[in-house]
Amino acid sequence: MTEASGMTMPSAFGEAGTDVNATLTPQTADSIALAIAAAGDVTYHWDMKTDVLTWGLGAESILKRPADMLANGKHFAALLDPDNLTSRYEAISNSAAADEGTGVAYHIEYQLKADSVLGLPAMWIEDRGRWFAGADGRPAHAVGIVRTVDERHSRDQMLSTLSHTDPLTGMMNRTRLDEALEEAIGSARDSETTCAFAVAAIRNLDVVNEAYGFEVADEVIAALSQRLRGVTRTGDGIARYSGNKFGFILNNCNGADLPVAIERFLNVARDSVIETSHGPVWALLSMGAVLLPVHADSSAGARALAEEALSSALRLSSDSFVVHMPSEKVNTARMVNARCAAEIVECLRSNKFHLAFQPLIDAQSGRVVCHEALLRMRDTSGEVVTAGHLVPVAERLGLIRLVDRAVVQMALETLHRHEEANLSINLSATTANDPRWNTQIIEMIEMAGAVAKRLTIEITETTALTDLTSALAFLERLRTTGCCVAIDDFGAGFTSFRNLRDLPIDVIKLDGSYCSNLAKDPENVYFARTLIEMAHHFGIRTVAEWVETESDAEILKSLGIDFLQGNYLGLPEAEMPWTETAAAAFSFHEPVIAAATAPAVPPEPLVSEAVAEAVDEEVPEESDEGTSEQVDEITEDLLMELAAAFLQGTDDADGEQQDPESTSDEELPDEAELSSGPASEASVEPMSEETLSEDDPEIAALEDEVDGSLMRLRAALDHLTLQITTPDDVGDAGNENGEDVRLAG
Repeated sequence: MTEASGMTMPSAFGEAGTDVNATLTPQTADSIALAIAAAGDVTYHWDMKTDVLTWGLGAESILKRPADMLANGKHFAALLDPDNLTSRYEAISNSAAADEGTGVAYHIEYQLKADSVLGLPAMWIEDRGRWFAGADGRPAHAVGIVRTVDERHSRDQMLSTLSHTDPLTGMMNRTRLDEALEEAIGSARDSETTCAFAVAAIRNLDVVNEAYGFEVADEVIAALSQRLRGVTRTGDGIARYSGNKFGFILNNCNGADLPVAIERFLNVARDSVIETSHGPVWALLSMGAVLLPVHADSSAGARALAEEALSSALRLSSDSFVVHMPSEKVNTARMVNARCAAEIVECLRSNKFHLAFQPLIDAQSGRVVCHEALLRMRDTSGEVVTAGHLVPVAERLGLIRLVDRAVVQMALETLHRHEEANLSINLSATTANDPRWNTQIIEMIEMAGAVAKRLTIEITETTALTDLTSALAFLERLRTTGCCVAIDDFGAGFTSFRNLRDLPIDVIKLDGSYCSNLAKDPENVYFARTLIEMAHHFGIRTVAEWVETESDAEILKSLGIDFLQGNYLGLPEAEMPWTETAAAAFSFHEPVIAAATAPAVPPEPLVSEAVAEAVDEEVPEESDEGTSEQVDEITEDLLMELAAAFLQGTDDADGEQQDPESTSDEELPDEAELSSGPASEASVEPMSEETLSEDDPEIAALEDEVDGSLMRLRAALDHLTLQITTPDDVGDAGNENGEDVRLAG
């Protein structure tokens, strides 16, 4: 053992240069030193009073330095690279901890510098040990262990570099950019100057990706980054902001300097093509910028405003830029959007949306044949928010699918409550092009049943043609539900004869820009006439929107338009223009109840003898005239009798007694509900064989009575069907020629 400063030290701190391959017994302390050396580590003892360094086994071979350079602390310090952040001496001398008898630990890393004359390589060293205090409490000696960590240090350096550097361009990445931007804003604030932050986007990079592939796009990004870096001032910062974007920190830049700096960056892209492995490529830049800290005092705020300005620039032509300027109008619109977003979420949760109904008028007869159901929302202040404000906000929030579903629900429930109603509703492009959501819409319409025939679904022409294959499948499925399909804003998109031929549509709604100011704009008249004739050629009905004046309406009539819609003909009204006929017939928010369940009553004939005799005696031959009123009266009485009997007959076999008068009128189904389907044997649910016996004479008599009553009922309803389907009785669904003029149904 070696004794130093009153402490016993392991004998592993032997003479430098001891042969590592010496054979030692496991019981000796030197065997421990041998094991440490075999692992690539070297132990040491440093007497700080004498400056003597005593090394363990293998020091020269592991550290690749001769023994005389390792003999004392002074010589060892001379081996250190001057760029090191610390050294063993500094770690020990500057330690704020005190030795309480067990020493004070230290752990550092430093580099041994290279010496080309002596052929000494640079090496990174990890040094871990403890120093011990002398009698005066100051460091007296240290013991520790060192190892070479070149590979680990290189790996750590690479990870550190990647954490703040973009590997493709070598520029700062987004994380490092945020840090540098915060520093620039703080510096500008402290010095009472201004700086700027700009974002540039390669606006045609997606075209390059499609035409040449992602590898060529990477070549374009790398080459353009070198050009941009070449015109960046010393002291300014440039970073790879995201996939096709670069970020610029412009220090000491005011409002007058900013456009000049932006043009400098735009010029390097527009001046010449970029040579790639697949040929020359033009890179088109657009930029957005913001002055700091005038308009933003944080990196997050600066990025948001610069991105907003870039979005505006991308809507302009190529090689364009926009500098953010505060706008009271924009701020007000944002406040409205934020409030509207919260209201939309609340309305979706509590079903507080409502519809406004604008009439569609038959151009020839002037009758209202349909209403377009327009979404409305009343906010907390009582102000009505229209779809023009609602839909864009809902689309940005990703809520438009839920809004569409709510509109479909309200429309279908309205059709169930109002049998006279015919409705047309709009479906957003997002929902129409999303197979998961448009399937839900179709399932809802199918669930609603026969009312689908009185519903028209409108989608825009651009929506239908974004993905023609998917649109065809969706529209075909819509038509199988029984509803009409209309193309809205026709003429504003990619109109062609082929589109009209291929799309399974029933109605087109001409874009309002073609239907206004017709008296003073002959070009609009020409466009409207062409579109109307083209639609009629394919057997498609037409609707003119935005009809605001009498003269426009008359010109459109002369052009052969089928239907008219606009404020001149009727404003959207929240009040429903029909009387309610089936208040509780259908709801998506409550269980669907086909009919109330009546208590059991003693078995009775399903149709009374009085009604049966009336059918036998009073139903006229089909050739008779002037008997429709009689048939109506007979059928009405017969249906009411059948309704009461049906509610009672389902539990006849149970034999439970109840006063027949206990069945209230509220439990009877509506007449319209009963008359909505064909009257046949299927209308009466047969009783289970378990509850009936063929040998029971009462049951047999009941079955005979049912058969006879149903035969007479069919005769009455057949005659009624002939009466209500004649041209003279078409009513609101037809014109004087007996033709169907409804949009839906």
